[in-house]
Amino acid sequence: MRLQMIDPNLNFKCNSCTKCCDQPWRTVIEPEKVSALDQTDWEADFPALRGRELYRTVRIGGKTVHELGKGEGNRCVFLDTDGLCMIHKKLGYEAKPLMCRQFPFFAASTWDGDYVSANFGCPTIQRREGPPAAKQADEIAAVVPLSSVAYKPDAPLPLTPNLLIPQSAARELRQLLTAIFNDDPNSTLSEQFALALTAFEKAIATPPEELEQHIACGALAAELNPGPLEPFASACDAPMQSRFLFAATLFPDTLPIDSTADLGFFRRMTLIPKLMTLAKMRGVYASRLLDGNVKVNELLDRPADLRLTPEAVPLLRRYLRSRLWQQFPSGTLLPIFSGFHQHILDFNAIMFFARARCLEKDKAEADLSTVEHAVRLVEFHLANQQRLYTQVLKGWFRNALGSLPLAWCSLRMMRCAPSTVPANA
Repeated sequence: MRLQMIDPNLNFKCNSCTKCCDQPWRTVIEPEKVSALDQTDWEADFPALRGRELYRTVRIGGKTVHELGKGEGNRCVFLDTDGLCMIHKKLGYEAKPLMCRQFPFFAASTWDGDYVSANFGCPTIQRREGPPAAKQADEIAAVVPLSSVAYKPDAPLPLTPNLLIPQSAARELRQLLTAIFNDDPNSTLSEQFALALTAFEKAIATPPEELEQHIACGALAAELNPGPLEPFASACDAPMQSRFLFAATLFPDTLPIDSTADLGFFRRMTLIPKLMTLAKMRGVYASRLLDGNVKVNELLDRPADLRLTPEAVPLLRRYLRSRLWQQFPSGTLLPIFSGFHQHILDFNAIMFFARARCLEKDKAEADLSTVEHAVRLVEFHLANQQRLYTQVLKGWFRNALGSLPLAWCSLRMMRCAPSTVPANA
């Protein structure tokens, strides 16, 4: 029986901060709800909508869909001045697009069930405000339906592109990895990533039928060696393959929103030279998320360590623990190790945006507000969007994400340094 499981460490209550309503992403609305928009006299109650395009019709993935219009800047056209939704006010909660009703929750589908976590771009999720998400199970189930992925509780899972392990061993490994990212004030996030990579090295070297027993007896957790953690002098010194992976993670920031949603063969081929240019980590690109030009080498030629204030570290650890618990972005899409490698690349993107903010504000350290902002950018626009490895150079990305040596190089590209004061859990 397929079940929906909710991350036990989440709290949520919508505070109408409007962060999710003021983004450049497209908000798809169901056809039957478009009809309700057409039949409503909006200008009578909301004069600001006079002359506005309430929605438009676009093509995504070969299908015709409707998306809500935009008001000023990136604001949803239905976002009122008081931070509330005009559709909700006028037609009720059920009339809102399903995307809006689901936020911030989403599910990662695996063979044994749907693991529901949340978008860490949401300020309430970041700060653990509101009641536990587990106590909102009925409300979540109503807007995040079970997936249609087949229920196969005994199916093996890919640890790497070429290695299958039993699901029971995969669950034990996930618990071990989650425990590594604990709130120990004497460990840095970089060291915890290194411990996790070392655990993966041991897991990959263990016969699949013995892996669960090895984890249970502590063989993977005992005397973990941080390994080759010495950072590159700058990210520009990393091997081209590692830089290419990071460029692919950051790449959506160089493109208009959803411009890769429906790529044909020739369009995909035109992306490769642009990826190569970004992978050189030189020059300037127009950042959609930072709303300005980014001098890539100015950011990446700086020392590899980015110092975080003590208050910022717990947020990043909770974010990583949630992703490991949820098996996202792997699920049934990526092998377990490849998904973890992508977590490192996403973390590097967070550090990249935090560096940019520190440089802009002339800050020596990335404080909590800086990290919250960086996590919001990555979560809203990179980590929860369609990945390039599903459309461009699939075989190359599959092999590169599954490479242990390249994962170590990804970790060495951009690290966070210990705080000047030990972090408090």
